[in-house]
Amino acid sequence: MIFYELSGSAPIATMRASFMVFFAWVDVIALISFAITGTLAARPLLIAVALVLPYLAAAGIGAKLFGRASETFYRRLAVVILAAVAVA
Repeated sequence: MIFYELSGSAPIATMRASFMVFFAWVDVIALISFAITGTLAARPLLIAVALVLPYLAAAGIGAKLFGRASETFYRRLAVVILAAVAVA
């Protein structure tokens, strides 16, 4: 989904908003699925709670830096990050 969006010509702000909505819905559906099937355990929930503040801090920094980069830089950086995640 991310590579598809990055290959298009939509403005970066629109693309970023689409990513946020998409992943928010994926998270909601996953949590509901885990809760229904009984695979939602306490340890992962505690880890998630512990990571909320670092996540929000990183999201805030990203939001402040978002408008400073060119669209080309944003697209290239996103592809590099995705490739690094795939290799990892």
